[in-house]
Amino acid sequence: MTSVTVSAKVLPDVARRISQTGYSTSDVMQVGLELFLNLSNDQQTSLMWNHIQRKKRMRALERYRSKRRVSGGSLD
Repeated sequence: MTSVTVSAKVLPDVARRISQTGYSTSDVMQVGLELFLNLSNDQQTSLMWNHIQRKKRMRALERYRSKRRVSGGSLD
């Protein structure tokens, strides 16, 4: 079998959780990919929509926090 290396950026918490499973990152990622690819198109679309929305929210929060830091405002 020919293999291809794929990389992904993940949050530190996700990397920690993968590490805590005791399985290799590669194996966990392969299982996750297989699970995703075995879903129906509608389920894949729904998961991807939710993922993209979460990323947008996280980016918006980070931009807000950065602007607050620059302006000297407090987030608390």
